[in-house]
Amino acid sequence: MKLHTDFPETSDINDPDDKNIEDTYLNPHMLYMRGRTGANRLVKWLTETNCPRTDRFMEDGARNKLFLKNGVSFDLAALNINRGRDHGIPPYWKYRTELCGESLANSSSWASLTWHDNITIELLKSVYQSPMDIDLWTGVMTESGTAVVGPTLTCIFLAQFRALRNGDRYWFERPEPEGFSLAKLTAIKQTSLAAVMCANVYNASFVIQPNTFVTGDPKNVAVPCSQIPKLDLSAWSRSVKRNLDTGKDEFENKLVHLLLEILKDGEAGGLK
Repeated sequence: MKLHTDFPETSDINDPDDKNIEDTYLNPHMLYMRGRTGANRLVKWLTETNCPRTDRFMEDGARNKLFLKNGVSFDLAALNINRGRDHGIPPYWKYRTELCGESLANSSSWASLTWHDNITIELLKSVYQSPMDIDLWTGVMTESGTAVVGPTLTCIFLAQFRALRNGDRYWFERPEPEGFSLAKLTAIKQTSLAAVMCANVYNASFVIQPNTFVTGDPKNVAVPCSQIPKLDLSAWSRSVKRNLDTGKDEFENKLVHLLLEILKDGEAGGLK
């Protein structure tokens, strides 16, 4: 999920030589710099840096310098709005009422924007003739609130992920054969993003906090990767052995059956 207003102004992956965010686009070689330690630096930056707030403000690197080349660049905010219109995405108020179930007495009244502060409403008035014209992306990114995202985007996220889970035949929590056995599912749920990150760094002494979604604190102290539990693959090894054994038995049964058929045919033809 990319919210685009969460972009930081700089990337500290090259610490102490920070890079402006616009200089990191389409620049994968940063992962291999300084003796292939780029991945280590990227993981360190991602896990130790607080994410900017989700709001109506975008960094200049995304707003005015996106894919800057020869003095020409894109505006990511304008791109997002244009994409929504190209795809025929309904306006903001439609999602509030029809998806999120909010009852609005008058959707055409600016007073209906109960999740926007007064300053933002005045700015929206300067762009849109009616609140019913507000584009979805504009509406959700300008909502106020204390959560990571506003109420409407929260509602959209819940609906989207619920549909992805319930509509996916191969969702990992489904029972076998489409999903996993209880033993495998238990092993999967006991692993962590920290373990995944540790498997992709080039330093055995690399330290990382167990909960990588929260920056380090006394309850989430960074520890060496050697102390981060790895994915327990024993459930898979038992499954493989069981399948191999089953396959061996099936092969032997088919072979015996084939030999009996050959002998039977031979006797019928006078073969001794």
